[in-house]
Amino acid sequence: LSEASARVTKLRDQLDACRSGLGDQLSCLIRDRDQLQDGIDQLQGWYDDLLASGRDSADKLRQGLLEDIPAAADELQVLVLKLKEDLISERVNREHLERRHKSEADFERQKLLSESEQLRQTQECLQAETDRCDRLRSELAKERSAKEAAQSQLASLQEKSREVAANLRASEAELKARTARLETDNAELRHRVTCLQTELQNSESVQKDFVELSQSLQMQLENLRQQESQVRWQFVEDASNCGACGRGLSLTVKPRRCLHCVKLFCQDCTAKTVTSGPSKRQANVCEFCHTLVVKDAVPYFSVRAPANK
Repeated sequence: LSEASARVTKLRDQLDACRSGLGDQLSCLIRDRDQLQDGIDQLQGWYDDLLASGRDSADKLRQGLLEDIPAAADELQVLVLKLKEDLISERVNREHLERRHKSEADFERQKLLSESEQLRQTQECLQAETDRCDRLRSELAKERSAKEAAQSQLASLQEKSREVAANLRASEAELKARTARLETDNAELRHRVTCLQTELQNSESVQKDFVELSQSLQMQLENLRQQESQVRWQFVEDASNCGACGRGLSLTVKPRRCLHCVKLFCQDCTAKTVTSGPSKRQANVCEFCHTLVVKDAVPYFSVRAPANK
């Protein structure tokens, strides 16, 4: 579209320059034609004046001859010869002037015809350029109409593009907000899953500990039931393992006896003591008996599960 506008502008400038040149040339031709016509009119006036002067001279001569006609035949013959010579000379001069005037008139007429033909060609060229200018104006009008339509379509597309961009920005903002919310929810869910996994692991560990505790308590209960039907005293040679942790008793280190249940244990499992008797002596007992004797003591199975024996 811009190239078409530039081409139309260039053609318009060329047309204006051509029209100006043709107008100047036409003005010069019209001025030359008027000058030639004035020269022809002037020559025609001179020729008419010359003819009138010749007629006047002939009339005067005729009147003079009629008045001065000699009476003698010899004088009359001489006068006739003289008049013939004058007439011949006057005829020669007149013919020369007529030929000269005719030649000049033909030249001027031919020049006028040539300039008229040149003027006609110039007018035709000017008319052709005028028609070309009209066509260019029509093309320019079409180009302007197409340009306006393109500009209108471009403005519509730009408006739609701005609307689409605004909608995209709004969608992007909403998507970012939803993404942020989803990330927050996802983080919360991960935290909850982590907490639940920890709780599940703790629950499984607690459940395992409870199972082990239940088994240990059942075994302890079974041992207590058996103790009611057996002698509680345990001889050293009958004890090869600790009655609490189950580790083997060392032959070099003497096992310690719980003074409550009178069973044998390792040194570590009978490290706790309780007050016994009127003298308030400290007696070493196992963890199980310590829990039974001391009412406000922390149960031994709350720290670690009892060993299964």
